[in-house]
Amino acid sequence: MEARSHTVEDILAAVKDIPPLPAIIPRVMGVLNDPDSTVDELSEILGSDQAIASKLLRLSNSAFYGYSKHIGTIQDAVVLLGFKTIKGLIYALSLYSSFSQNVGGYAMKKGELWRHSLTAAFVARTISAKCRIGNPDQAFVAGLMHDIGKTVLGEFLGKSSDSVINSVESNNISFIEAEREVLGVTHPEIGAKLCEKWNLPVELQEAVMYHHSPSECESDNPLVYIVHIADVVCLMLGVGIGVDGLTYELDDSALAAIGKDISFIDDIVIETEKQLADIDSLLHL
Repeated sequence: MEARSHTVEDILAAVKDIPPLPAIIPRVMGVLNDPDSTVDELSEILGSDQAIASKLLRLSNSAFYGYSKHIGTIQDAVVLLGFKTIKGLIYALSLYSSFSQNVGGYAMKKGELWRHSLTAAFVARTISAKCRIGNPDQAFVAGLMHDIGKTVLGEFLGKSSDSVINSVESNNISFIEAEREVLGVTHPEIGAKLCEKWNLPVELQEAVMYHHSPSECESDNPLVYIVHIADVVCLMLGVGIGVDGLTYELDDSALAAIGKDISFIDDIVIETEKQLADIDSLLHL
């Protein structure tokens, strides 16, 4: 195995250099978490960011929501989508540029990580709602964020990607284990660090940290299991596999934790497959 070209300290330093979440997010969350807030208050904040506003209008008029009437104002979009849906989508709209880039170290072309993350978000919300476990809107955000570490680690993986793949094949280990062996850190760990930096809830940090290994999470956090299953569903459908998805297996403890068996996976796969075309309409916000 070749020597590391980057140290763990280099990678963590890159995390520190990542800018904070866009200022609009805490402002929107403040309104959404206030039971006395109004549509006008939320619309004013969303309308103050031209990029977010235009994406939100495009989203409101997308095939995914299927409304025949054209939505022309932010107020109409807020009424149409509802506060709960906006709560998850604001993260997607704000982080679109980060997720839509090439992630070369993982052999993911431009837009592929975004498609995978967005699909996982919708699947996670579906699982949460169907099982009546956790908060579906929080599950959406957790599904969206689960691979955020790849946006950082992909840059460092670069020339080391062959070493990681060779380690997986020759040592019969998972891609996560090979990441640690070659880079000294894994993308779930980096993702959790990012979520911590952005002051996201601990439940979300854990869902990102343990999305490959839910049984290792010591807390009773349903998001961990939901996101793991959502990730598996995406990979079964071939959505954003990358080089690491080829060695990803379902942790049976996740199904047991939500009181389901393997047939539940089949049902979610079929339901998601029907939605893929609509989800794809959101790829170019």
